[in-house]
Amino acid sequence: LTENMELQNKSGKIEWSCNRILRLLKDAGPGIWGDVFSVEGASSGVDRNGEEYSVSITEALIKKMEVGCSRTFVKGKLTIKNETTDKDTHINYDPDNNSNCDQLIEAEVNGKKTMFLLK
Repeated sequence: LTENMELQNKSGKIEWSCNRILRLLKDAGPGIWGDVFSVEGASSGVDRNGEEYSVSITEALIKKMEVGCSRTFVKGKLTIKNETTDKDTHINYDPDNNSNCDQLIEAEVNGKKTMFLLK
């Protein structure tokens, strides 16, 4: 899956491109309910302030199509790098290492780890 996009409005222009691999890990039959997917790859772009960034999936992102799970990933890690400032943000979608549908993530910015509950 490769995509390139450019958007512009009064606030500025953004550019985004990605190269991702989407895999079906579990097929529960017709439709997607009950299926499990993984996403790997990277993306990059320029935000409306002209700052370049990149996103690298460092551990495959896992999505379960189940009640309470389908809005976010249940496992996986990624790094967001501001190429202009050379600062990284690390995201862990499974800080408890249990792949539960708890919507709990951990973000690490400048060495400080913070837990978030996604809604």
